[in-house]
Amino acid sequence: MTPNRNVDYKIHRDTSKQWRRLLAAMAQEMTSGEPYDACHAFSHRAGMRYADQSLLPDCTSLEELEAAINARWKLMDWGWINLVDQGNALLIVHHSANNGQLLADAFGEDGDAWVPGFLTGVYQQWLAGVGASERLRVKAVAPVDEFGTIEFDLSR
Repeated sequence: MTPNRNVDYKIHRDTSKQWRRLLAAMAQEMTSGEPYDACHAFSHRAGMRYADQSLLPDCTSLEELEAAINARWKLMDWGWINLVDQGNALLIVHHSANNGQLLADAFGEDGDAWVPGFLTGVYQQWLAGVGASERLRVKAVAPVDEFGTIEFDLSR
């Protein structure tokens, strides 16, 4: 089986038929004609809502928090993360955030325009929920790379 056939198979198997075109149309509308800031703000708010609907369990260590977040992403087949305490910031490295070609094929080619905003909102809400100060903000510190890895940090 060729890689493209594998991707096609996963898209058709893992994306519900009734939602595939709707989600692609919504993603395309979100990224067409709107300024980047509007798309980012919308996807950030959507990420916060997702986090509110997918609460994390109580965590008492960075390792427990990383495991809890990875458990959420595993349920969605949306990559995995590493959390790194950098002293004055928390580095969040989200691997396979674009899920290879799957995200582009299910939602259109502009995923890199809204995925970082969505994940920023998710992480902001989840980290606030486990006690991060309101003065701390999650922000992307590097663009999505060719492997779908995005780096964020939680800092002032």
